[in-house]
Amino acid sequence: TAVQQQVDKMNSSTVVTLTAANWSNEKPYSQTVQLATVKEDDTVAMYKAHTKDSTQQEIETDDEMSAMITSATVQNGSVTFYCAIDKPNKDFKVRLRGIES
Repeated sequence: TAVQQQVDKMNSSTVVTLTAANWSNEKPYSQTVQLATVKEDDTVAMYKAHTKDSTQQEIETDDEMSAMITSATVQNGSVTFYCAIDKPNKDFKVRLRGIES
């Protein structure tokens, strides 16, 4: 049913990598990630991408860099992340819930 499809989508997630090299050069710093299955009316939430196998370095980097994200917008086929104050200088991962992978 349509309701079950919505529940399944809300419970699904995908991990994306935001690279240091792909941030724009002007504030607010932005980076767009292409995700074919995302639609502009989707409700998407960002979470930590840690797993039980994450190293201490990965956890520290992901936490430090993802804390710089101040907002995001969802478009058909992509998500754009914004950092209003500081520009991330390392690659890091975030988990997006509500997007089918």
